[in-house]
Amino acid sequence: MIVNAENRIPVSQAFAKGTPRHTETVSMERALMISLAISAILMGASASVLFDAEREGSEAALGETPPIHISGHADLMKIGDDAGYPLNGNYLLTGDIDLTGIDFEPIGSKDARFTGTFDGNGFAIRNMDACVEDDGDTNISAGLFGYTDGAEIRNLGVADSRISAAFMTVETGGGSRAVAGGIVGDAKDTLIRNCYNASPVTAGHPSSAYAGGIVGYAEGSTIEGCYNTGSITAAGAISYAGGVLGCDGDPTAGSTVRDCYNIGSVSVSGSTEYAGGMAGRVIGSVENCYNVGPVIVSGSTGYAGGIAGSAMRILHCYSLTGKVSGDRIYGTGTPVLDSVDVTGDQSSGAKTRYQMKPTLTNAANGDSVYHTGTGGWDFDTIWIIDEGKNNGYPMLRVLAYSVTAWTETSDPDPFPEGYPDEDGNMLLYAGMAAAIAAICVILYFFVFRKQS
Repeated sequence: MIVNAENRIPVSQAFAKGTPRHTETVSMERALMISLAISAILMGASASVLFDAEREGSEAALGETPPIHISGHADLMKIGDDAGYPLNGNYLLTGDIDLTGIDFEPIGSKDARFTGTFDGNGFAIRNMDACVEDDGDTNISAGLFGYTDGAEIRNLGVADSRISAAFMTVETGGGSRAVAGGIVGDAKDTLIRNCYNASPVTAGHPSSAYAGGIVGYAEGSTIEGCYNTGSITAAGAISYAGGVLGCDGDPTAGSTVRDCYNIGSVSVSGSTEYAGGMAGRVIGSVENCYNVGPVIVSGSTGYAGGIAGSAMRILHCYSLTGKVSGDRIYGTGTPVLDSVDVTGDQSSGAKTRYQMKPTLTNAANGDSVYHTGTGGWDFDTIWIIDEGKNNGYPMLRVLAYSVTAWTETSDPDPFPEGYPDEDGNMLLYAGMAAAIAAICVILYFFVFRKQS
């Protein structure tokens, strides 16, 4: 039934009672205005979701037991130490946790790994001092989680913290090592997704050292939808460092790094070194990732790459030019590069700053260096670009709320700010404009003034 907004009776009845026909027009105009207002509100709400949230936590995913809430540092430190907080539990973080002044010990040990689920719910652990030193053991691991196996960690950040694994005594051989990662030190068959680290990570050992922004050492694990902004450093006779993963140590299954990016510096020192913007070494694959942080090796035998020091597969990955010697995206080996439909500028490799900062529209339409074909970059659901955030580089939609301002180094590119691409198209347009202006001046003086 159509209702008249003024007297709340059917319009047909209103006409029968002698109501002027303009009442219907006024009512329809009001209805239209209300509809437009509602649409504007909904559009605004949709836009606000873009960066505000998608804090992807949930009370309990299908098939999972209801989570144990972690609301403060006391709850966090009970995991694995209290019968009510088992290492195979399902946990949900309910807010940021500040660990200032807390003597924190990483969750999970070599002999009792964390095997459960930890949902950060879009929150972060801050001011964590996860510094592990040798205590007579030949292996140490530092991070929010020290050791995991078959676990899932998601929607979590570590910020303003210090993560370090350091041997204070000389210990060599026998697999002894120091491992450090922003989220997990040593991850086995673990899924880490939608996580970020904004803290320095350091590993030092006379024999082997592994350091990664998200994971230090992995076997058969997947890291997806993550980013790092902290500086990553490894020092040892054999050392591995990566912006996201230090080293993939599984010679059969391998690990995967997908839809990730790194901004922090990566450096290694020792006699044999592997350093990469995304991974020091990965036996699996690195897919749809980019790096803008410097990668530095300082030892006698070093392998550095904008994406990986050593890798088996690199698909649709890009590194900012000038960030590694020779602009190599991998340091050693002969990895499989890209899928068969990748050509031209979209091939994995070093790219200029302006190539790596397209508009969202161009990127989504495939009109940029980011390959959006089969298995490529997804700018509809995974990635987003906003020139006002992350210095114009792509961000992960689900973590866009966590992105903070950072300072970019001096511009190494051949064209100053404002030029749209390497081809100098703006120079062409400017030349055309100057030529047109010159023709106008000539016409004015030699034609129009002569006629006047």
